[in-house]
Amino acid sequence: MSIEEELDQIFSIKMVATDGLPEEIKAKLDGIILEYSLKEILSASDALRVRYIEEEIAARKCMGGSGMGAEFHMAAALRVNYLGAGPKYIIDDSKKL
Repeated sequence: MSIEEELDQIFSIKMVATDGLPEEIKAKLDGIILEYSLKEILSASDALRVRYIEEEIAARKCMGGSGMGAEFHMAAALRVNYLGAGPKYIIDDSKKL
C-alpha cells in the first residue's frame, strides 16, 4: 500500500473530535511518522488535497434537502478538515522525535 493510500484510509476514519484530530487518527499518524519522511508525508497529503476538495464540493452540490446527502457532505468535509489538520500534527509531532 502506498503512503497516499495509507493517508486516505486514515483521513477517511469517520470520527469527530471537537478539539482537533480524534485520538484514533493521531495514533495512526504517529505510525506514519515512523515509517515515512516528512517530505513524503506532505507530498502525499498535497496529492490528496485536490481530490478531497473536489469530492467535498460535489457532495455539497448533491446535498439538497436530503438527510443522506447531508451525511455524505459531512463525511467529505471531515476528510478535508483532517487533511488540513493532519500535516500540522505531523510537523509538530516530528519536532519531538
